[in-house]
Amino acid sequence: MLVQIFYEINNDYSKFIAGIEKAMRNVAINLEKIDNKDIVRFVQFERILNDFYSSLNANELMLENVLSGKYFSLYEADKDLIEDLFISNKQLLQRTNLLLKSIVNARESYSTIMQNNLNKTIKFLTAITIIFTIPTMIASIYGMNLSLPLQQSPFAFIIVVLIIFFVSLLSLVIFILKKWL
Repeated sequence: MLVQIFYEINNDYSKFIAGIEKAMRNVAINLEKIDNKDIVRFVQFERILNDFYSSLNANELMLENVLSGKYFSLYEADKDLIEDLFISNKQLLQRTNLLLKSIVNARESYSTIMQNNLNKTIKFLTAITIIFTIPTMIASIYGMNLSLPLQQSPFAFIIVVLIIFFVSLLSLVIFILKKWL
């Protein structure tokens, strides 16, 4: 009876672990389209597998105690079955441990990818902000009530607009060369 219970427990753990492996493969297919809910799923898988690992460890200790014969004596056939269970349990422990490691690696990889995407977005927005700030600064200086060069010239507006255009174009070229855009 005890042996049958442990076989069922090991089968259930094996099915759950196979389900997590399959779900992880489905999530891991698209590296570029990762989002927060996928990271949350990895964290949930990790928590479940940690629980499995601790339970399987407890089962292993119990099976060791049963095999040792300290508490009750076993027939040779029962001993063989329990040894098979012990081996099966050890394999489940190893499988769980490997899956835990791969989940942690995948989660860290996805986090790195998401951070890189965020860095690219911030660089882009910074470059655009600088490009838009330059015309504002030049126009603000010429909008002050101070005596400035070209103040009396009838072409002052056109010259200021051309300066703004060329400085913005120059900053755009610099950002493209630095690969910020």
